[in-house]
Amino acid sequence: MNYKYLLTGSSSGLGKFLKEELPSLSYNRSGVNYNEIYKNKNQIIIHSAFNTNNQIYIEDLDRYIDDNINLTKKILKLPNKRIIFISSIDVYPEQNSNNSEDDKINIYQTKNLYALSKLICEDLIQKHSIKPIILRLGYLVGSYMKNSNVKKAIVGGKQKITISSESNYNIVTYNQVLSVIRFLLFSNKKGIYNLCSNNSVKLSEICKYYNTKADFGNFQYKSPIVSTNKIISLGENFGLDISKENLIRSLVNNI
Repeated sequence: MNYKYLLTGSSSGLGKFLKEELPSLSYNRSGVNYNEIYKNKNQIIIHSAFNTNNQIYIEDLDRYIDDNINLTKKILKLPNKRIIFISSIDVYPEQNSNNSEDDKINIYQTKNLYALSKLICEDLIQKHSIKPIILRLGYLVGSYMKNSNVKKAIVGGKQKITISSESNYNIVTYNQVLSVIRFLLFSNKKGIYNLCSNNSVKLSEICKYYNTKADFGNFQYKSPIVSTNKIISLGENFGLDISKENLIRSLVNNI
């Protein structure tokens, strides 16, 4: 069978959703079917696999680099027509306002190892692939999301939430990501695109709407302020201008 797409990270989250929606083959490091992969030399690679562990100690660093940066180098060696890399708006410094795709990001201003690793992978893909697409996504909401603080806020009831009620997110849904991927490929576009709701929402606002009784923590997550003008300028809105009220109301339909 000829597969149009090769997916990494397809065992969970966004990758699992894309696997269900697209004619694709999975790249699994534990058992890679190279014969099948090399049959499909015109495949489009969607690289979403990433180690998102935020508890990294010095003895874990080799594994973390291997899971992220070295894996990206391996993916770049596979036959492909194009590569789409799933990145994050968290690559932007918190203190900057209206971050756009053309900004030069000072790596010393990145907030953590995750953001730095994403930027390194972005750079590798831009330098070593043909017409790459890099999607810097906001906070992902979808049917296969982990039991995160945001999901707990949506589910309702009594919940232990580990971060502050003032933490805010610019959200993007699995369906929006799929629509953008299809649009950019059909339009033969390349480049970096921010993809998230233009209106951010606080955890406290989600909890209030869904009547969630939360025991909050102290750490406050602040979503970077980003511009989505580039993707919207292509002629499609993709629902990014949704009002805060409608965004919160729609969340439960996406999990």
